[in-house]
Amino acid sequence: MFKQTELDIVRSDIRVVQELMEHTNVSTTEVHIPVTE
Repeated sequence: MFKQTELDIVRSDIRVVQELMEHTNVSTTEVHIPVTE
């Protein structure tokens, strides 16, 4: 099981990656991000 802080870090990393993908117009199918929610 993840600690809450680790989950927060993972979610923040995913958010950053998603923002980068939006700026670079990268297809979401090229990057596989596991959705844990």
